[in-house]
Amino acid sequence: MTRIYYRGPDAVVTSDHIVWLTEPVRSFPRRELRELGIVRAAPPPASAGARVLAGVSVLVAVVATGAAAYADSTTMWVTAAIIDVVAVICVWGALGRRTRTWEIHAKHHGAEVVVYASRDDRVFHQVQRAIRRSMEMA
Repeated sequence: MTRIYYRGPDAVVTSDHIVWLTEPVRSFPRRELRELGIVRAAPPPASAGARVLAGVSVLVAVVATGAAAYADSTTMWVTAAIIDVVAVICVWGALGRRTRTWEIHAKHHGAEVVVYASRDDRVFHQVQRAIRRSMEMA
């Protein structure tokens, strides 16, 4: 009888299989997996659009600060400060919000495979515990 340890929107862990509901679906017979391990993968690189947005924001902030220094008026300094704050927010939003991915790696028929991956800590750890329980009950 197959026992279900976890059933969620992106994975199913049973006593027989670990199924990662990606496109395409990845299914691994539990008994064929060896050397399971957890990896905290690096965050994905920022997209080209995000890097361009960050660069343009910094350039506009530098030009606004230079114009304020040249004009030496209070209105220009206030405008430059506002532009600088907006630039910092743009750079932080474009480059700073990349989350790392948790991954479970294993050997399957001699090759290393990613059995499951998620950016959501809570869901990842639920799936990880379910896989451990299924392996312990073998």
